[in-house]
Amino acid sequence: LITVTGRKSGQPHTTPVNYARLGNELLIVSSPDRTWWKNLRGGAPVKIRLQGRDAIGQGRAIEHQPEVAEGLIELLKAAPAYQKYLGVSLAPDGQPLDPAALAKAAQTRVMVKISGLRP
Repeated sequence: LITVTGRKSGQPHTTPVNYARLGNELLIVSSPDRTWWKNLRGGAPVKIRLQGRDAIGQGRAIEHQPEVAEGLIELLKAAPAYQKYLGVSLAPDGQPLDPAALAKAAQTRVMVKISGLRP
């Protein structure tokens, strides 16, 4: 679960998300149609419930397509099961087998990176 504070309302909003861990960062993919991630434009504190424990960190929404594509490659390396969901396969060298498929996935997704996780 991720809890973000509404930029306009100031109220906390909690939503379930899937994530992949990359070191001390979490990578989250969302649809642009969802709204929770918009509160992380420019960066904002977040609360995360991971495996029954609460943690806090700094969340940042990534909307720029080249950055989203880079984030998707990181995500696919950390969690190969996402390849089927995103329709993007990686070669053994970690690069996309079909760059057009990666570009399409990046156009239809938003990345959220959570960094600085601490209890």
